[in-house]
Amino acid sequence: MLKLIEIEPDQGIGLPALWAVYQELGDTQKSLELAKKIYSLKKNELALKSLEEGFEEGGYNLAMQRTAEMMIAHRDSIYFPSWQIATLYCRAKKKEESLEWLEKAYEEHDSNMPYISVDPLFTFLRDEPRFVNLLKKMGLPVIKS
Repeated sequence: MLKLIEIEPDQGIGLPALWAVYQELGDTQKSLELAKKIYSLKKNELALKSLEEGFEEGGYNLAMQRTAEMMIAHRDSIYFPSWQIATLYCRAKKKEESLEWLEKAYEEHDSNMPYISVDPLFTFLRDEPRFVNLLKKMGLPVIKS
């Protein structure tokens, strides 16, 4: 992944994947840098501002939470997928909000939903009944943590 980013620094698939890796490793500084780079490439000034203000106010988790909240607040004028909001809440370790937005992503038939059974981002939700119910609805294996 690092080689791909070295060759093509603004690569659309590599950056989010690398963000996920650093998130899993607990490297919040590199995770935040990648989040900023991704939203900068998307020219999403609102997300950049939310990330920066949230981080200054309370660190990485709050930066992710504030970005999700900003997206919800602006959904009437800017399209932000429920999936994206759910993953930001997962990164913030907000269980109830994560589940609420995953359920919305399921209702919207988001194409990313089948990955919730194996993506480490969702590990902290594996024992939650609502999460297990989502997996069962999609016919995915239930893996307990």
